[in-house]
Amino acid sequence: MVKKRYTARIITETGIMFALVFLILLITAHVPILSDIGMFILPIPITILYIRYNRGISLIAVIMSMLLTSLFYNPISALVSGIAYGFTGISLGYCIKNKKNSQVAIIIVGAAATISNIIRLIIYAFFINKQGIVGYIDYIVQELKRAFIESREMYINLNAPQEAINTVNEFIKYITVENLLILMPIVFIISSLIQAYINYFITEKTLKRLRYEVKEIVPFSKIYMPNRFVALLIIIECLGIILNSKGIKGASYMVGIGHLIVLFVLSFDGMAYLIYILREKVKMSKGITAIILIIALFTPIFSNVFFVLGLMDILLNLRKLDPNPIRIVKSRE
Repeated sequence: MVKKRYTARIITETGIMFALVFLILLITAHVPILSDIGMFILPIPITILYIRYNRGISLIAVIMSMLLTSLFYNPISALVSGIAYGFTGISLGYCIKNKKNSQVAIIIVGAAATISNIIRLIIYAFFINKQGIVGYIDYIVQELKRAFIESREMYINLNAPQEAINTVNEFIKYITVENLLILMPIVFIISSLIQAYINYFITEKTLKRLRYEVKEIVPFSKIYMPNRFVALLIIIECLGIILNSKGIKGASYMVGIGHLIVLFVLSFDGMAYLIYILREKVKMSKGITAIILIIALFTPIFSNVFFVLGLMDILLNLRKLDPNPIRIVKSRE
């Protein structure tokens, strides 16, 4: 009798969560501006099902929602969206149920999001664009070039400074299939980690209101890049440079990706260190700190500042967060 009640409760709660997912999908489909917001809300019901029951129940809810959505909309669109919120929701549920700290959770959810993004790219390339991976990437390149050419024409018509027009021309020259192939893995990783951070933040706030125990997300100012991880990235890049000098095929691709990853990692650590200085040392409010960071992100010179700050923080362990520092900073008595 108890087993029947338990089974009935599972069916009822799964049905409710499934209906909630479908309702959110309906709203986001009719209001396109809400589609991006919806992708941060959709994983929450799946996460709750994983926490309360198991992976199988949450997976059933994802499949059911995809099947029902495919009856009302494009089946491929239903599959793509289902993969996105399914991977995220299940990975979040796993991390929260197994009490992973927020940093580990963000890495796991980010990895799941990266996999889902790659699968979505393959689906778009073969079933929507129908030109394969290289053909789809070439299509993206042509669309990007067309957008920049239109921007250049607009600048010329508005008598914009020649420097601005030259900058656009440089972008047009840089946009090639080869360069996009180098950039895409970096874009996937960065966007997936950002998505994971936002997903965890929203899910944490929601689940705490529902009285679930969730580990608090680490403040951005406390995020750091371990020096051993950075050293490994530099070794891989150096290996790529050596192989490239010997004419090994594909080594230049490794060098390009390695360089961009090292640049991003150091700059990311630099951003966290800058926020640490503004919040902990200067005692600025969150609002002013956020405004300064946004302005800095859109100011080209700050890319070098972030890089230098990150390099200093990793080498000198200025925030004393790395448990294996290169240089131990002794506190003054």
